[in-house]
Amino acid sequence: MKLTPEIAKMILKPICESGTPPLYGLEHFSVGFENVFETLEASYLKDIIKNNGASFKFISAAFGNGKTHFTYQFREIAWKNNYATSYVLLSPAETQFHKLLSVFVAICQKLEKPLDESEVVEILDGKKRVQTGLMYVFKSWFQKKKAEFEKVDSSTAQEKLLEFAGTLTDFDNIYFGRAMRILFTSLLEKDLEKAEEIKVWLDGNYDNSTHKKLGLKKIEDKDAFSLIKSLASLLIDQMGYSGLVIFFDEGERHALTTKNKDIQISNLRQVIDKCGDMSLPGIMFFYTVPDENEFLQPSGHAYDAIKQRLQKHFTQETPLFPNISLDRILSNDEQEIKHN
Repeated sequence: MKLTPEIAKMILKPICESGTPPLYGLEHFSVGFENVFETLEASYLKDIIKNNGASFKFISAAFGNGKTHFTYQFREIAWKNNYATSYVLLSPAETQFHKLLSVFVAICQKLEKPLDESEVVEILDGKKRVQTGLMYVFKSWFQKKKAEFEKVDSSTAQEKLLEFAGTLTDFDNIYFGRAMRILFTSLLEKDLEKAEEIKVWLDGNYDNSTHKKLGLKKIEDKDAFSLIKSLASLLIDQMGYSGLVIFFDEGERHALTTKNKDIQISNLRQVIDKCGDMSLPGIMFFYTVPDENEFLQPSGHAYDAIKQRLQKHFTQETPLFPNISLDRILSNDEQEIKHN
């Protein structure tokens, strides 16, 4: 991105005003994690995830040590490698990890397609607003497909597009596939009301009279993993993205009941295990917390299981290990500087 004084000012504005990182342009003033980014990009974005693998990374850092900065910058790297992304802030008011349906809904609502430099500049200049969500990404893709078919033969484009809609199949969750076929045909037929009904369903809200007629069932927590897998399949197999990178950010630690905390840890363990057995192909998960020790402090079977999975820390020599402690990385860098 070519910087102008005006763009540089907009990039620095959030840091100067509130100490928070800007949404875009972090590479212009960031130092400290370059080697980590290069390793993650080479090992995962250009290799494992692109080749239908899966990965989970646990990120921890004390407040002020760059946790959000790290994830925002890696998101831009993912975009440059043609990955769709979703940045989900976990909070009691909205998305809670012990409620997996709310997690899937948030992933869809926060979904972003890769932004090119001109789009980022327009957003920083205030000429374009940030647009997120599966509906936005799907509509953008639909318009591209429509243009492709019309370029070949405008007289048969409508018929061919209807046929194409019927090929949106083979999703892990059959209801997700059905919803995507309905959404495609509703956009084609300019039935905006039906398209809105699909959005309501994707938001986790079920209307028995409306959605049952469309052949859709109420989605529940137990459906979350098959829905996430289906979303990735749509993005990769149909839309042509390299994969999906999802960031879960515990901006602050929140008090949960013992039962809900156990469910949260169990769900997190399932994500790790499903990445390990490649049952969530094409997805890279990041889960960030402000304090690793506090997060993993309680005892019990669920905690013992996840501690065992997260005990190995990422280094340049061991890039496949899941636990990335930014505090350790910064500390090691400081030690190297002192020795040199």
